[in-house]
Amino acid sequence: MTYPPQQPPPGQYPYGPQQPPYGPPGWPPPPPPKNKTGLVVALVAAAVLLIGGVVTVVLLTTGDSSNTTSRDLPAAQTTTSKPTKKPGGTVENKAELEAAVKPVAQQYADAVIRQDSAAAQALTCKKVDPGVMYENLAGEAEPVVGKVTIYSSTRITVDMGLKGVPEARGVPLPFVNQNGTWCVEV
Repeated sequence: MTYPPQQPPPGQYPYGPQQPPYGPPGWPPPPPPKNKTGLVVALVAAAVLLIGGVVTVVLLTTGDSSNTTSRDLPAAQTTTSKPTKKPGGTVENKAELEAAVKPVAQQYADAVIRQDSAAAQALTCKKVDPGVMYENLAGEAEPVVGKVTIYSSTRITVDMGLKGVPEARGVPLPFVNQNGTWCVEV
């Protein structure tokens, strides 16, 4: 013999006690999600560091594809001396090379800070886009010009740090001298 299903007593639910969807009455609502700006800036900085490292490795392992020689000076320099390679591969007139490329690096950093895509693109070698650093940092962080590393009189990297992030290592941004003008290679 089968018995009909039994009904729960009045005031009880068939599947156990039910609660309102947002917790018991009288409890405050859950807190809003936390601001993730710091995480975003850290991820952007990490991405720029990774991209800069890859670009630097590629630049250092490939040959110089420009038509200039290692004895050419940038047009912006007004000296009559030409850089000469010392035994061991070092380049003389490092101060002149650094003085020629640092203003270009600062102009690029300023374009990123102002979010001026046209100015950043004008400073790149290919002039088809504003460059990787612009695409990753414009509106997110402020780049700061740092240490200059000279590989030859036509190839230099400038470490670009981030304002307000002292522990971040600078990202090596490659610069190339093409036809007497320094430009951002990426």
